[in-house]
Amino acid sequence: MRIAPLIAALLACAAGASITGCGSAAKVDAANEGLSTHTSSSTTSGSASSSSTTGSAVATVTQTVTASSTRTSSAPAFTQQEGEGQALAAAVATVKSQGYTPNDTSEYHPQQTLRVLTATRAGTGGSYQQRAFFFVDGRYIGTDSSQPSGSVKVASQGETSVTLSYGMYSSGDSLCCPDSQATVVFQLNNGRLQALDPIPPAHADSGLSRL
Repeated sequence: MRIAPLIAALLACAAGASITGCGSAAKVDAANEGLSTHTSSSTTSGSASSSSTTGSAVATVTQTVTASSTRTSSAPAFTQQEGEGQALAAAVATVKSQGYTPNDTSEYHPQQTLRVLTATRAGTGGSYQQRAFFFVDGRYIGTDSSQPSGSVKVASQGETSVTLSYGMYSSGDSLCCPDSQATVVFQLNNGRLQALDPIPPAHADSGLSRL
């Protein structure tokens, strides 16, 4: 009769242990499930943060590139100066090839369509041997007259016109003091240069104008 209570007690203990074990397993599974859920949430959050950061960087780079590509500006100053210097050098070389020496290279304006250089025949000391050499966009087109003048200076100039001042001297006079002066406007018209005024004679005692 005493064996039955003992067996019952053992069975109860075994049943309790089984229940406790199952409870522990359930707690572990629940903990693991919670850990997995937390880990997944953390990974998702980290990925979203990384994606957001990357997207911000891409947006910044795109904005910078777009701004740079749409920015407009003129050519660098040193590039313009090099181009103007080369144009002037070519014009001076052309004048010298005609046997003349430029009087003042600052007269030549490379940024204009119509350009000019006054010059003196080499080796003459300037005695009644001056001419104006014209260029269109750097291309030599000819002189102001078929004959040299006593003196020629640039009075004014613009994009397509040049006004020259001629000094007229009596035969044998010094070039320092002209007897009279006259101005002539040269204008570019449809690619051709025209003198809008009569070109004065080389000498004041000559009544002939010349072209």
